[in-house]
Amino acid sequence: MNLVFYILQLLSPEPFSETSQKASVESLQSVYESYHAQVYLEKETSCLTRIVFNEARGEPSHGKKLVAQTTINRIKSGDFKDSVCVELKAKGAYSFYKANSKKSVDRPRKYPLEYTKIAEEALAGKYEKLISHKVVYFKNCSKYNGFFNKLHMVKKVGNHCFFREYDKLVAEN
Repeated sequence: MNLVFYILQLLSPEPFSETSQKASVESLQSVYESYHAQVYLEKETSCLTRIVFNEARGEPSHGKKLVAQTTINRIKSGDFKDSVCVELKAKGAYSFYKANSKKSVDRPRKYPLEYTKIAEEALAGKYEKLISHKVVYFKNCSKYNGFFNKLHMVKKVGNHCFFREYDKLVAEN
């Protein structure tokens, strides 16, 4: 930490008193936290962009937004991973992601701006009212997967079906 003060003293024409050192430490901490929050948000946006592109590339804009919001719902639910990037890599969570596969559909690329914008807006909460927060699953409607038999389909947009779990009270009746 003394090195930081030394560098600040060299860069600043005013000598550092105790109070200015404390203020400088708080200022540096704030800059540090802000920087890391920005880096985290950029990574989350990138991961959500990958998900929307690879899962909903042929869907109408509304379907892409729902895929993004459903992913956000998963993160917020507390029942899945706690970040988009970690959820992206969860085993079986997304059809396109196959760890250690040489034939992975998801390779590094520049995604069209539309997908990045949808990801940014979803992370900012713009699509929260498009679908219930309880909707945490989606799939291509034409592909069979027995897992979805135990879920309640809430909406269909394009080729995507969106699901939630049955409420325990409804399931018991």
